[in-house]
Amino acid sequence: MTAVFPPPVTFNWEPVEKMPEETPEQRASKVAAIRLLFAEEVARERFRHSVWGHLIGLGFNAIVCSYMYFTLHLGTRALLNFVVGGALWEANIFTSPNEAMQLADALDVSPPDARQALRLKVVPVALGLTGAGVAVVGRF
Repeated sequence: MTAVFPPPVTFNWEPVEKMPEETPEQRASKVAAIRLLFAEEVARERFRHSVWGHLIGLGFNAIVCSYMYFTLHLGTRALLNFVVGGALWEANIFTSPNEAMQLADALDVSPPDARQALRLKVVPVALGLTGAGVAVVGRF
């Protein structure tokens, strides 16, 4: 998805880079532009990792698979497409870039109730000497 919807800095960095830095006002203006790019990326990542990101992808997948099932009468393929497509969408969400969002959370000093209510994160877990896995950790 990053290739289809690139980060804001991909196309917006060049004008910011060319901004002059001679006076304190110019430097402040450039810092404000950089912070705006950062804020746009954080908002993009928050939406991508929000409940809406999951619902939009799974809803679109359900609509396509319903069309396959009811209109094209491809029952098994529709079910397989729904399961595999849903798994791929979720894997895409959990592997999409989120470093800006994590940095914004680390720098955020507002009270927890002012932030997003629910955050889920996949973390690796070691299970003894031979096993390994992942856990979904949430902050409420």
